[in-house]
Amino acid sequence: MESKAKKTAKKLVIIDDNDDDLKMLSNFLIPRGYEVVTTKTVEEARQTVKFVKPALIILDWELPGIKGIEALEEIQKAAPDSYILMLTIHRDMESKIKAFKAGVDDYLMKPCELEELEIRIENILQRQSSEPTETLQLEDIKLERGPHRVSKDGKMLELSVKEYSLLEYFMLNTNKVITRNMILQHIWGEAAETFTNIVDVYINYLRKKIDTPLHTSYIKTIRGAGYMMRDRAAEKRPEQSKKAA
Repeated sequence: MESKAKKTAKKLVIIDDNDDDLKMLSNFLIPRGYEVVTTKTVEEARQTVKFVKPALIILDWELPGIKGIEALEEIQKAAPDSYILMLTIHRDMESKIKAFKAGVDDYLMKPCELEELEIRIENILQRQSSEPTETLQLEDIKLERGPHRVSKDGKMLELSVKEYSLLEYFMLNTNKVITRNMILQHIWGEAAETFTNIVDVYINYLRKKIDTPLHTSYIKTIRGAGYMMRDRAAEKRPEQSKKAA
């Protein structure tokens, strides 16, 4: 049986109010094996992505009535498991940083070379199709790698793509110090080299979703080194062994 990732790996939703751009992108991508659904507004897209369940959403920055990060946030709520590539005419670094901090997976300026767009799409989808179907467990947190689901105490958590990737990286490396540079390279790649505090921002986002008020944070800050996700159950086992002895 095919995994969910493989079934949806070629489905794309494009959100752009420019008819010429929609036609150009569709005419380029459909012959290359992609299933393409186009929408012109965020309101229309919110309904579309629930039924299509795309692997990737191509989102234009300039949309009627809503723009940029606000549009991105609405789409993330409607399709938390989809990757998002943003197309924009904005060439300033500030807009790019805002977009990556808000959780886009890639950012490409218009007009763009269609061949470059295809390569970027393939790179994003390759991450998804190569993910194994495996469950990671840390105390009361359960992460299902195939369907990209995370639950805590049996209750589903709503994580963005970046938050999910960050949690997965920590759970694969419990009780190990992970530096900021390691996180930048693994989660954001070279595109994030100039972002100074994006790791700290996303660590805080993740903590708010997985920690509870009476619970010591799962992710510990190691001053001058980075971060560590602690498996406290594993830490207790040696102590219990000593007592038993």
